[in-house]
Amino acid sequence: VSDEGAEVLKTCRVIASEPAETLSTYIISMAQQPSDVLVVALLLRESGMSWNMPIVPLFETLDDLDRSAQVMDLLWQLPWYRDYTDTKQTVMIGYSDSAKDAGKFAAT
Repeated sequence: VSDEGAEVLKTCRVIASEPAETLSTYIISMAQQPSDVLVVALLLRESGMSWNMPIVPLFETLDDLDRSAQVMDLLWQLPWYRDYTDTKQTVMIGYSDSAKDAGKFAAT
């Protein structure tokens, strides 16, 4: 496991050791694919998480914004993920990076 991977696993173990009322969501910056969300759910579960922490993809670049509906549709097609989220989902849209990437008008 790389140093970055070890740090991610360590972070997941710390999160899993905390009670649900102390944490709200796990935000994934620069989300691009369904696997970005699913791997977080897997790592949290494997780290001993006893509750389904909401996972919030943050779509930031213009390509990611364009692809975000497809990514979310693919996630919601998975019965396991629908159960995990209890059919509730928060998605974040980051216009700062997309504005840098494609210009303010295109990002909007």
